Amino acid sequence: MTDDIRSVVGNADGESSIRAIGLNSVADSNVKDQIAMGTFELRKELSQQIIKIFKLSNLFILVMIGLVFFSDCLFLKWDLIKPENRLVNGQVLMAVIGATTVQLGAVMYLMAKYLFAPELGTSPE
Repeated sequence: MTDDIRSVVGNADGESSIRAIGLNSVADSNVKDQIAMGTFELRKELSQQIIKIFKLSNLFILVMIGLVFFSDCLFLKWDLIKPENRLVNGQVLMAVIGATTVQLGAVMYLMAKYLFAPELGTSPE
């Protein structure tokens, strides 16, 4: 590694002297690369956790709607409610689909804007 950083330069007397070339810039770039890799790993882990939470919350909502739909079917079978009094109808399903679409868009927008900002410590305008 010292061969990359230093070069042998002859002087007027014919003697060789060792001179450091760009030692500070090499050290600075190594530190910046290490920080960038650490930041990349942190951003990657955080985005994976956000996606897991998003999937879990949407799965919970789908399971809850399934349970309510099942209870609707049972209530209809036992004549406890009339078909026009159902809890899960087309409007409920359209609302869930719309809300899921908006959530996904918001999550992806925020991840792109803040987790993958161009420079460390700055947020894009």
